Amino acid sequence: MNNAIVSHALSKIDTGARLVSVVLLSLCVLCGCGGNSSSSAITPTPTPTPGPGIAGHVYGGSLEVGEPISGAQITLYQAGATGYGAGEFQLAQATSDSNGAFDIPAFTCQTSGYSQQVYLVATGGMIKGQSGANAAIGLISAVGTCGSFSHEAVVNEATTVATIWTLDQFLDTSGQTVGTSSTNQTSLHNAAATIAATSFVDPATGLAPITFPAGVISPTQTLYSLANILASCVDSSGANSTECQNLFSAATPPGGAAPTTTLQAAVDIARNPANNVADLFALSPASEPFAPALAAAPLSWELTLLYAPAAAVFNSPYSIEVDGAGNVWVANAAGDSVSELTAASGYTTGANFAPAGAGLKSPTWLAIDTAGNIWVSNSAGNSVGELTAASGYASGFNFTPSGAAFNGPSSIEIDAAGNLWITNYLGNSVSELQAGCSSGSCTGVNFNNSNTGSPGAVFNGPFSSAPDELGNLWVVNYLGNSISELPVGCSNTSCTGFNFNNSNTGSPGAGFVSPVEIAVNGAGDIFAINSNDNSVSELPAGCTTSSCAAANFNNTNTGTPGAQFNSPNSIAIDAGDNVWATNYVGNSVSELTAASSYSLGFNLGPWPTFLGEFSIAVDGGGNIWIADNYDDSVNEIVGVAAPTLTPLVACLRQGKNVCTP
Repeated sequence: MNNAIVSHALSKIDTGARLVSVVLLSLCVLCGCGGNSSSSAITPTPTPTPGPGIAGHVYGGSLEVGEPISGAQITLYQAGATGYGAGEFQLAQATSDSNGAFDIPAFTCQTSGYSQQVYLVATGGMIKGQSGANAAIGLISAVGTCGSFSHEAVVNEATTVATIWTLDQFLDTSGQTVGTSSTNQTSLHNAAATIAATSFVDPATGLAPITFPAGVISPTQTLYSLANILASCVDSSGANSTECQNLFSAATPPGGAAPTTTLQAAVDIARNPANNVADLFALSPASEPFAPALAAAPLSWELTLLYAPAAAVFNSPYSIEVDGAGNVWVANAAGDSVSELTAASGYTTGANFAPAGAGLKSPTWLAIDTAGNIWVSNSAGNSVGELTAASGYASGFNFTPSGAAFNGPSSIEIDAAGNLWITNYLGNSVSELQAGCSSGSCTGVNFNNSNTGSPGAVFNGPFSSAPDELGNLWVVNYLGNSISELPVGCSNTSCTGFNFNNSNTGSPGAGFVSPVEIAVNGAGDIFAINSNDNSVSELPAGCTTSSCAAANFNNTNTGTPGAQFNSPNSIAIDAGDNVWATNYVGNSVSELTAASSYSLGFNLGPWPTFLGEFSIAVDGGGNIWIADNYDDSVNEIVGVAAPTLTPLVACLRQGKNVCTP
């Protein structure tokens, strides 16, 4: 990020020349009946009623280009609700015949103590053309919920990739057990809804749909390449074949054990997407059962989806957050509105809100409270708007208390007590709207460089902030190359602020250069993204201005392949304390891993659909959401992060900075 980009966020954007390029797909179904006045009425052919169970096929490849797997054991499971990757319930079993066909008659789901998601697992069996069974075969397909599932299902490598990548954070290492916590069933349901919405594959055909929901771009070529890699082993003579052994070797995670089935291999690849990418790509058979596939190896093996449904009306989406139900919200900096992607539809539908009462004017940031209300900073309106959940976001309020002294407000955050904190980029100050704002009435106070005591906060272009679980507020100063702290309990008449910069954070020091966004991990460590230095700075928990051993993570000290920061612009921390950052120029996402104490970094991407990533968020399913400011869209990287409770203030109210749902 540079000054031009900051100005982009803080001024009205001329969008007259900007167009949203979205591929709109439609399916036209023609039907009718004929006859004449002198003939008797023609009895229409009744629509077949699906059977109560599930019938289908297990195949290596597709039904059109592939071979059946006979003698496979097919098990229908109901997902667990007692922990992640645990507690599944076996509903039924069947064995595939010589044509790969199976039939599971009526079954009864458990009504309590389990998730309502159901899925099929196929193990073992012999693919047509081989002379013996292949114990390495493991395939899976998510088929829906107990109340609404696909009665016809194909289980193959493509359904396996779609299911493993989408449900990654809800799986055990075998890939056979799906489970979630008792308090996070919604996130599992939302993840499965992505498959049900046919954004990846159609469970009934085992292939990518001919058409996708309008406004959705799906990574079919990457999915098919991964399916082809698994097919090399599925189609072989057995677990000891060269094809299976090559797959298991290339899929072995760093420091981990080699997988022994294609299901385990799929889990290992999904959880280590930058591991042995070229070696895995080389395993695709010469005659690929799934096409079109990638022509060359990618840099990593994630699956990403782009969403731009017409009803969402994205217009320079800037800030992005996820609510308690998993719905994704963005502030449209150029659209004077707020948009939503709806979780229940698998994010294929959306809505746009701009109630007059909220006074939306170049909204750059939003925050969501535990009641689902949306709070927005209006950078050009010098105000805060609220869209009320109780009204279905059709009405709202606007707050401009004189005590807040808004001046170019950029970010907005909510602390555990319900207070709203707004950084004033142009005013070199931070405003607080005290908890209890309603009906346009609100008490505001302002913290600036004259009322934060000594040594003081030294605000200089404050761009964003983050409250911690103790009630302290941390602020990044874009122009000041520093972080300011307002301790818990500050009032505008009594406050001793602090400033952390490159001269008082020890050696090697923080290395702040134009920090733009800040986040706090579970241990209370503070992380700031440096847009003009391609790095992330860390202030360890407990820092004081007289004693602080800060660190800087950049492209030379984060290992190989490294983080590969490229104008990093936004930061998020998941419940596993991993640090994620969008690269505004690089069209990619960087990760610093908590397990390595942030000394190892990885880069995911680049992706052609990622254009101008401005903001990042993590949801309860471990999905990463990115607002693409230049492309007027939202991207999702499925299942790569640790599941994280949303909205963020819900963790603060539990006395935690981030937490697992």
